[in-house]
Amino acid sequence: MYQLTHLFTPIKVGRFTLKNRLIMTSTAPSGDYATASGKPSQWLFNYLEERAKGGVALICTSVSFYPRDPESEHYPAAYLEEHIADLQKLAEVVHRYDTLLVGQMITIGQWRRNIAEPEHKWGASEMVFHKGLSPRQVMSEKDIQIFISQQVKSATILQKAGFDAVEILAGIGNPISHFLSKASNNRTDKYGGSIENRCRFLVEDIQAIKKACGDDFPVLVRFSPVDYIPGGNDLSDAREIIPVLEKAGASWLNCQVGWHETSIPLITKDVSEGYWSFITAELKKVATVPLISAYRYTDPLIMEKTLAEGKADIIGGARYLIADPEFVSKAREGRIEDIRRCICCCRCLDDVVGRSIGLEYCSVNPRLGPEIAIPLEPAPKPKKVMIAGSGPAGLSAALTAAKRGHDVTLYERSPRIGGCLTMSAVFSPLYQQLTDYYQNQLRKTPNIKLLLNTTITSELVKKEKPDAVIIAVGGLPIELNVPGADGDNVVRSHDFFELLSGTIPKKSGFINRAMFTAGAIFLKFFYSPGLLNKMMAFPWPFGSRVAIVGGGLPGCDLALELTKHNRKLAIFEEKRKIGFDVGPSDRFHTLNKLKKAGVQMEAPVKVLAITDKGVKVGRADRTEFTCEADTVAVTMGFEKNMKLADELQDIVPVLFVVGDCADPKRMPEATKQGYRAAQLI
Repeated sequence: MYQLTHLFTPIKVGRFTLKNRLIMTSTAPSGDYATASGKPSQWLFNYLEERAKGGVALICTSVSFYPRDPESEHYPAAYLEEHIADLQKLAEVVHRYDTLLVGQMITIGQWRRNIAEPEHKWGASEMVFHKGLSPRQVMSEKDIQIFISQQVKSATILQKAGFDAVEILAGIGNPISHFLSKASNNRTDKYGGSIENRCRFLVEDIQAIKKACGDDFPVLVRFSPVDYIPGGNDLSDAREIIPVLEKAGASWLNCQVGWHETSIPLITKDVSEGYWSFITAELKKVATVPLISAYRYTDPLIMEKTLAEGKADIIGGARYLIADPEFVSKAREGRIEDIRRCICCCRCLDDVVGRSIGLEYCSVNPRLGPEIAIPLEPAPKPKKVMIAGSGPAGLSAALTAAKRGHDVTLYERSPRIGGCLTMSAVFSPLYQQLTDYYQNQLRKTPNIKLLLNTTITSELVKKEKPDAVIIAVGGLPIELNVPGADGDNVVRSHDFFELLSGTIPKKSGFINRAMFTAGAIFLKFFYSPGLLNKMMAFPWPFGSRVAIVGGGLPGCDLALELTKHNRKLAIFEEKRKIGFDVGPSDRFHTLNKLKKAGVQMEAPVKVLAITDKGVKVGRADRTEFTCEADTVAVTMGFEKNMKLADELQDIVPVLFVVGDCADPKRMPEATKQGYRAAQLI
C-alpha cells in the first residue's frame, strides 16, 4: 500500500478547508459545454460531477464575467442576476460530494467594455516582445475601472449562487498579467514602473471584490510568477510581488508558469514530472498563504514527494483529472496501478486553447463531449464480442464492452498488446505507462479473454459465431511509389512496427534481412522500449546521414530522436509545412529543436527517386537536387485498411470498424471510436 500522507492531509485556505491537497485548476471546456448565451449544458454538469465524485478537494471552473461575443468561446455566464439560478445548480452538483467550487473569471486576452463593441486583445501598453505579435489595445484608467467593476459584479453573483470563492486570472499573458510584467508594461502613470505600481490593477481588483463580498469571502489569484518571455518577470520579481498580493487579501497563489507566448516547453511530455515545483519551492521562502504547484503532474507519487519536500502546499492540475476523473479516490485507496494517467499529448489544450473548440478528445479518456452526457450502462443482454487488434481503439472497445457486461475476446496477432503504442514507447516512456495500465485492466477484467499471436480470419469468425465483431487492426502504411523505393538503403516506419510485432519485414539486402530476422526473433520474446531507444545510437538500421520522407508527426518524432544520436538529418514533405499535423502545444518547440539541431527541412517538395547515394527531390519552382543519405526513412503515415471488414461484412450480424483501419487519425479519435462502438452493442 502506498503512503500518500501529505496528499490527503487537509489544509485551510481562508475561511474554508480543503479535504485533501489535490485541486482541479480552471479548465474552459468551451464548445457545447455552454451555449453562446452562457447557459451551462448537461455536458458541463456531468463533467464537473464526475470529477467531484472522484474525490478532488476543489474544482475551479471558468466563467464569463462580461458578455462574450457569441462567436467566441462559450463559458457559463456570471455577469447578470438572471445567471444565478444555473450557477446555483452547478454549485449544488459539486457540493453533493463535499467538493468546493470556485469560479475563475476568465479572460485569456480578449475583453470588451460593453456589448456594443467587439472583443479586442487588451494590455498595459503597446510593447511587443516577439516578432509577429501585434500591439494590444492599451487600457486607460477608466478601462481598468470598468474591468474591475465587471469582476466585482461577477464575484457577487457567484457568491449568491453558492460558489465557495472566486479566482482572478492574472497570468499567461492576459490583461492583468500584461500589467504585472515588465516586458509588457512601460506605462508612466500609477499603473506602471515599480512593482507596487505594476501590481496596482490586481490589488485594486482584489480589494474591490473583498469590499463587495465581505472580507471573509476568499479571493484567490492565479498568476505567472515567471513569464518566460524576453525581458519578462523572473523569480526575483515574483518574490516582491507575493507580499503585495498577500497584503491586498489574496487567500492563495496559484502558480501558472509562463505565458502562452512562451518559447520554451511548459506542459508537453518533454518536461519532466513535477519539474516546475522548483518555482513554488523558492517562493515558499516569502509566502505566507498556500502556494499551488501546477503543470506536468500525472503521478501521485511525485505529487506526494513535492509536498513532502515542502516545495508546495497544494497540487493543482486539470489534465490529470481530464484523463481520469477518479484519480483522487484511486490514489487515496492505494490503487495507483488503476489510475489512467495523462500521457501529455496535449490534445485537450490544443483543441480548447489552440483551436478554440470544445473539449471532446483525450488519448486515454473517451468520455468527453457527447459521450459524457450518456451514462455507460449495462447492456440489456450480454453478448459474445470478438475484437480484432489491441491498439488504442481495440483496447478502448474491449474494456468498454466488458464494463457493459459483454463476453469479450480480444485477438492480437503480435506477441504483445498495444499496437502503435509499442513503437511510440520507444520515443517516450509515457506510452509504455499507458500500455502497462491497459495490461493491468485486462488482467483484472474477468470477462475479457486475451489471445496473443492470433489473427482473426473469416474462418475463425464463422467457427466462433459472435454476436458482434469490432475490427481495430490499424491502417496500411502509405507507400512511396518512386524508383528505388525498395532499395537496400530504405526503411519504413512500418518495418519497425512489424519488427516489434515479432514479424520479419520483407527487406532486400543480406545485412538487412539478417538483422531484421534476428531482431524479430529477439523482440518476439524480449521487449524493452528503453533498450530499443538506446539501440538507436547503433549504425544500423540508421546510418550517419538520414533522409526522412514524410514530415508529419511520425517523421518529426523520429528526427527528434535521431538528433540525440548525432545523425545528419533532412526531412522532406509534400504538404505545405513540416509538422503539419503536430499539435499547437508541441509544434513550435518541435520545429525549433529541429532547427537548432541543424536538420534540413524542405516543404512542399516531391521525392522523385531514391538512389544508392540518397534522395532526388523536386521543389515547387521545378528545380531538382539530390540529398546525400546513407539511409532513407519513409514515414508517410497510414491509409484505410478495410480488407478484413470486407471479408466479414456478410458473416456477422453486427460489425464495427474503428481506429486507423477505418479513418487514420490520432490516438484520441481511435480511443473514442472504440468506446462508441462498444457502447452501441
